[in-house]
Amino acid sequence: MADIYLLTHPKSTTFVDSYNSLLKFGYNPIIINGYTKEDNIKPNTIAFRSFKDKIFPKAIEQNKPFFYIEDDTIINEPLPELTEDIVRVAYWKLCKDEKKKRICIGSSIVFFNTNIFDLLKKEIDKVRPQFIDLFFSKVCNRNNIEEILYKNYNWNEKMHTSAIINKIRRHKKVIE
Repeated sequence: MADIYLLTHPKSTTFVDSYNSLLKFGYNPIIINGYTKEDNIKPNTIAFRSFKDKIFPKAIEQNKPFFYIEDDTIINEPLPELTEDIVRVAYWKLCKDEKKKRICIGSSIVFFNTNIFDLLKKEIDKVRPQFIDLFFSKVCNRNNIEEILYKNYNWNEKMHTSAIINKIRRHKKVIE
């Protein structure tokens, strides 16, 4: 089974529900306290920096496939067994950038296989901090890797005030 890294922060109002939804299916997630605005990090780069500095080094050390899960994500069914390089299990929408490259918005649950670790390490070290979902899509686009979009996974996002936009998150997957 892949490791599960649950990214949270000390002031999270959604962590308990996310954590409990994972426990309900027998998972024992590795809790990662990510950066916050108090760490003088731009809000739109908090998840990227937390992934780069706190999650990915642990994943490399363990050398096991892993799920990256954000702390506002509620799972309603077991996580899928996956073998592909990168799979967006739970995301918001798919769109294209100005160069007609596919960009997946939202990184609620993302799976990474070990055979992508070297490439991820190379890419994460050469780019400036950015939105984490944009980074994942750019890695795939630049390296001709198919970013698999898992269809029909049953999940929700706990309603909360976004640290990035400082507004309440509202989209079709949000629950109160």
